[in-house]
Amino acid sequence: MIELVTFDLGNVLTLVDESRPIREFARISGRSEAEVIAACYAQPPREVLETGRETWPAFVEKVQRALGLHIPETSFREIFNSALSPNKNIFGLVEAVAARHRIALCSNTSPSHWELERGRLPFGLKFNPAIVSYEVGAMKPHLQIYDALAQRSEVPHGKILFIDDVLANVTGAQNAGLNAVQFVGIDRLKSDLKTFGIAV
Repeated sequence: MIELVTFDLGNVLTLVDESRPIREFARISGRSEAEVIAACYAQPPREVLETGRETWPAFVEKVQRALGLHIPETSFREIFNSALSPNKNIFGLVEAVAARHRIALCSNTSPSHWELERGRLPFGLKFNPAIVSYEVGAMKPHLQIYDALAQRSEVPHGKILFIDDVLANVTGAQNAGLNAVQFVGIDRLKSDLKTFGIAV
């Protein structure tokens, strides 16, 4: 019996297109898109931000310095957050699940992105718990973040269903003892939920 249905954020609940902020940062800085990616979106800068080893203000300062930018933090945040748009197609399904089951979130994300999405997702306050990488200090597919989900929720690993678009994260969850499925579309997810006895 599944006691907790857990969703990933990026490309499940929220669509991600980093090309938009990359183009805008390149335009206003006069740097190439490759330089923007290296400063802001490559693995090292992303990982230190999304594991909480660097604060959001420190990240903004470092990126602006690397790109020669001098814009207010609010403007930087607006551009950075433009990568995200709500995946409204899944909202009805999530609400249907939440009406009958406890839901949670487990995501690799930054403070800026989670603060935005938590406020505008219609079910953002229903996540119990919301596990975000920058608070846990670990990113999927590392065991630590899945263990944090089980510990914070007080639900045994084997009674959690985890939904993620990235196969490596699904495999990581399964290796941690969770039930997990890859999100590839609404119809497939409905079928997967039914397999686990979750009516929608």
